[in-house]
Parts: sequence; C-alpha cells; structure tokens
Amino acid sequence: MDVFVTKNTLYAISGLLEIDYDTSSRARDSINHIVREYSTLHVLSDPEVESLVKLVSVNEILNTETPESIKNRIKSKQLTVEKRTRLVFIHNKKTYHYYDNCPKLVSDYQNFVIPNEIPENRIEDYRRFFLDNMSLFNEKPDVFYFKASVAFGVSIKNIEKMHYKNSGKAYTQDMLNILESENDPCSQSFSMALELYNNNKKTIQKFGRASHLRGEFLKANKMTRDEYIIIDEWHGAKERVKGDIFQKITKINKTSDHAYSSSILDALGFTPCSTCTELHKRQATVQQ
Repeated sequence: MDVFVTKNTLYAISGLLEIDYDTSSRARDSINHIVREYSTLHVLSDPEVESLVKLVSVNEILNTETPESIKNRIKSKQLTVEKRTRLVFIHNKKTYHYYDNCPKLVSDYQNFVIPNEIPENRIEDYRRFFLDNMSLFNEKPDVFYFKASVAFGVSIKNIEKMHYKNSGKAYTQDMLNILESENDPCSQSFSMALELYNNNKKTIQKFGRASHLRGEFLKANKMTRDEYIIIDEWHGAKERVKGDIFQKITKINKTSDHAYSSSILDALGFTPCSTCTELHKRQATVQQ
C-alpha cells in the first residue's frame, strides 16, 4: 500500500542510503537545467544544490526500486551523532503515515538551536534544562537567559528558533494544480528571489551564501538587525526555489513526491506513526 512521508523525512533517508553516481548525476543535471532556464545568477549555493540533489535522488530510488535492492543500499556504517546535534528536539524516529491528512504530516513545528556557548559534553544537560524551563523561555526569555547562564556558567543572550514546514499531500496537490495551469511556480519563485537580490545586492553578496548562519552572525554582531531581516527573507526565498525545483522534477519524471510503497519504507526500518495507527484502529472498530 502507498504511505506518506514529509520532505524532511526524505532528507533523513538520504543519510541512510548509498546514492550511486548515475542517480545523483541525473538529479544534478535536472536541477542545473531548471536553474539555467530562469536565471544566470547562482541563486543556490553549491551545498544547497547538493542537498537538493540528495532529495531528488532519494525520491527516484524510492519510486523505482524494490525492498531487496533498497536493503542493499543501506550504508554499512552509521555514525551515531544525534545526541551531539545542536537542536533541542531530536527527530530521529523514522515514521510514515497511512493517511494523507494526518495532522503530523501537514503540521509545522519549531525547534531551538543549542547555543555554541554550551560545551559538547553538556548538550544533553542543556536539552533537559530547556525542556524543563520551556514555558519560562516563552513567557519570560530574559529570566530564562539569566537562569541558563547561571546553570551553565556561560553568557547566553539569544537562542535561535528554527521553523519547519512539513509538506504533506495537501501541499503537493496545490503545487500540482499550479504546475498543470499556465503559471509555472518556478517562474514565480525565481522572479521573487531575483527581485529581492537586485534590491539588496550588497547585503546578499556579503551574507547570502551563508544564510543558514544568519542567527550566529547576528548574535556575534557580524551583521546588523536590518541585514539579518534581508538575509532571513533571502533564505526563505531560496527554500521556495528549492521546493519548486523539486516539484517540477517529480512532475517531469512522473513520480510521486509524497506517497511511497510501505514495503520500501519497511525495508529502511520505518514504522507507522502513532496518530495514524490510532486512526486506523478506530476505523476498524467502526467497520466491525
């Protein structure tokens, strides 16, 4: 049966599989071809292109291979780095969804960066501290910063929030409707990105390729608040460009970008999400 995953899950799968040269080359050629259609400006940095290459490659593999061949692609050695990840919430549980309207599939979620001031050997301590004091962080951030500084013996003045938008079938259907109309979403997202670039060339040329570090730059006083606002907008513009490129490639290749065979994901060690499982049980009870 077909089940559903988010784009964030596809990125995670790219770390589990050995992606062969031919697959990644096809993905890279497709991405570069689309970029050249709309702009001579390198809107995406090389690392951003490579992350998109992984996404497109994994999508192709999941759409074209068998569970047996998927198992052969699983990397023989996995480095356990989750606990050292500088994020409060670690999303390391691999799940798929039975229902395309599952709240967990289409909902947004937030995460919080663990400050660089916290040494690696105290990341777990800080993670527990943050969870215990999360309401204080939301209601009285100044008090939280003071309490954290005292607890860990370092000066903490700012914590970057990270906002993730999951991409379920509802989002995909909207994109397909656009693709089937006369309005090509790539044209719109590239146009908006180029307009933003032309209006803020100096700032984007200075910080644009490291937009993922904008929070750290601001905290270290390496950029002004106005520059941060521009780069934050530029980062979002690039994310929209990447999303539209991915949608266009899957449309061209006539592959799904959200629904995959459960047997394929089972081979990767995935399990159904708890919400979908509960909904499935309730449906079975009603039908009896």
